[in-house]
Amino acid sequence: MAKFRRQHNAGQAAKAGSMYAKVGFLVLLMGAALIGYRYFMSPEEDNSTGENIETNTPAPNLPSETVGPAPGSWLPYAESGEVIVDEDFSLAYSEQHEQAIWVAHELRGDRLRSREAERTDWFEEDSRVTSGSARHADYIKSGYTRGHLAPSADFVHDQEAMNKSFFMSNIAPQLYHFNGGVWRELEENVRDWARLNDRLLVVTGPVWDENPRKIGKNEVSVPKAFYKVILDADEPEKKGIAFLIPHEKSEKPLDRFEISIRKLEELTGIDFYMDLYDKNLQDSLEMNFDMRQWPVNAARFEKRVNIWNKEKSNHE
Repeated sequence: MAKFRRQHNAGQAAKAGSMYAKVGFLVLLMGAALIGYRYFMSPEEDNSTGENIETNTPAPNLPSETVGPAPGSWLPYAESGEVIVDEDFSLAYSEQHEQAIWVAHELRGDRLRSREAERTDWFEEDSRVTSGSARHADYIKSGYTRGHLAPSADFVHDQEAMNKSFFMSNIAPQLYHFNGGVWRELEENVRDWARLNDRLLVVTGPVWDENPRKIGKNEVSVPKAFYKVILDADEPEKKGIAFLIPHEKSEKPLDRFEISIRKLEELTGIDFYMDLYDKNLQDSLEMNFDMRQWPVNAARFEKRVNIWNKEKSNHE
């Protein structure tokens, strides 16, 4: 500062020369700093380019407000929904319908043989849903049961997982004789298949009409059908199958509701098991199925038709 003042006192010409020199020095300093920044900053840290910004955005078929599963994950991709990833089961929650679009979990045979948890029947809101989930009260006197998407009986190995299964984000309106009938039969057979195959990847969800019936203060949508997708992802024989069941009491056998995973994708707009395998294997698993690889318990079907479907309902 003292040197600057002496130059100022030396005269107008000296002052102008000093200012030009100072400006030039600052320009050189800024240029050197910019070069150093570009040289030492790694591509991952530098978000100044369009390419890096684009790679940090959600997948194209997810809305911008949705946090999707990591690339390469077996979790589904839907066109909407707030995705909640959890070690016990993950889901995509629809604020429009006040229930999950899909719920995905790993079902292991060894865990089903462990009896560490008790059913709680304590339904509560899911605080993880940013918009707020449906409530227990939405179902009272509605004529519909609180139907699990990921079944509570799939989580007998762990009490915390069992408790989570009663979050309202995992619940959808189901008719009594659907929930306790054909849907129950399917769930019990899926557990049989998990014991037989050791490990399955299961995705479950509802299907709605364009203008579905609503129940409760939160206007929970009543589905017209429910689906379940099952994948045996391990050797020696990888295989998959899907079921799409109308939301009604039924006396039809389960094989009447079998469908290819690819066909279900077309009907629901959901991409199941995205990027899990190379295209050829994924196409084979999604386009083909053989019910003989998924044996159904005949005695259970008879029990559904003759007992479960005739039980008295308190909801009708």
